[in-house]
Amino acid sequence: MTDPYHSVSWLRVREGNPQAASLLAVMHDRIFSPAYERIWQADDFTEVMRMPGAEVLLLKVQDGSEGEGVPAGFLALSHMAGEAEILTFGIDPEFQGRGLGRQALCQYLASAKGISDIFLEVRQSNHAAIGLYKHVGFTQTGLRPDYYKLTNGQRENAILMHYQVLDQA
Repeated sequence: MTDPYHSVSWLRVREGNPQAASLLAVMHDRIFSPAYERIWQADDFTEVMRMPGAEVLLLKVQDGSEGEGVPAGFLALSHMAGEAEILTFGIDPEFQGRGLGRQALCQYLASAKGISDIFLEVRQSNHAAIGLYKHVGFTQTGLRPDYYKLTNGQRENAILMHYQVLDQA
């Protein structure tokens, strides 16, 4: 079932915003735990915010009611020489299964300026994410064996994916 959101917006999180970094870390834990051994902490988000050419975006949704919207996800990227790498992307479990990830990712991709290629890695068992990425136009380009370390001590392959940004001129 898809819930229509009246407004979906990406807000750039600025360095020096510890409240936002803490919110992002809590959300990351809800999205990726308990599978991963390594969950991003507030300091990890702060470090990305400090990196040249990187950005952290907070997804907010507005359902038509008054107010500034509700935090629903995040996207952290690194940009260099016309390419970008998605470092982490997630939709809060409360908002999953409603098409929000597709809507938000499509909105970001449509607004990507100065970027010709976007790359990412995704857990081989994360079929929902792989399906989402393929739906919006990413293609599988390779496999990174034993890339992810899981809490049960096992390792999991990463699927490497690529998105070619269309000329927006």
